[in-house]
Amino acid sequence: TLHGISSIDAPGTRFPAELAKDVVVNGKVGLPVGTKVSGQVATSKRTHTSSQRLSVDITDVQVGGRPLAIKTAGAVGLENTPRKTRRGVSVSTYSYQVPSGQRIEFRLAQPLNL
Repeated sequence: TLHGISSIDAPGTRFPAELAKDVVVNGKVGLPVGTKVSGQVATSKRTHTSSQRLSVDITDVQVGGRPLAIKTAGAVGLENTPRKTRRGVSVSTYSYQVPSGQRIEFRLAQPLNL
């Protein structure tokens, strides 16, 4: 991501990102590394009573300077990984950040026609 994402960002919150590696289709580069994409928070722990986990989707990709709508199915890399204290106790927090620069892996939910 180009900006951090928080586990308590409201669903619908948009964020900018870019591809960290080429997207290759049939042996050809369809989308090169650095291609700009936009995403949004799908679910979050916006309220203390929410049992939702943070999930985000990519909503569009810039192709030829114009946004092209896409659908993704889930993201990998958003987990609230428990941290160990100096005494070895695992703790996790209610609110956590996915920092700027964090790589998040997505899978297309439907084919993308370029």
